[in-house]
Amino acid sequence: MKKLWKLMLLVGFIVTLGACSKEETTTFELEIQKGITAELTYYHKGDKVFKQTAHNEVDFKTVGIEDKKMAEEMYSPIAKEYEGIKGIEHSLKFTDKNMTEILTIDYEKLDFDAAKNVPGIMLEGNGKNGVSLKASKELLESQGFKEKK
Repeated sequence: MKKLWKLMLLVGFIVTLGACSKEETTTFELEIQKGITAELTYYHKGDKVFKQTAHNEVDFKTVGIEDKKMAEEMYSPIAKEYEGIKGIEHSLKFTDKNMTEILTIDYEKLDFDAAKNVPGIMLEGNGKNGVSLKASKELLESQGFKEKK
């Protein structure tokens, strides 16, 4: 009976430990200006972020972009900045009314030195210590982002 109790205690500990390291997501959103919205989702275990996605939308009419061609001329050069950087996937989708940008950063594969040179990416350190959800949240909230519940 004593051995069974120890085994049950050990199993309970392992299950609890596994639950503590569960992958989670935390999402932040901001209307940057009328017609431009940003949604950032952090994939993390506790405070350590291992992936981040950005989903940005631009409504052409609202921000004064005349048409799809004008938007492509404005945003396509920005997309080239992300090309060839390990750990980054980037795409732009244009319709007649809006543009959708999807950016995925895999911090476990990211070439931090190359990414630091891309406008709009803010990284501290060299990536060895990982990315902190707490520090990211503080930075985003200081820029007006709100956590999406």
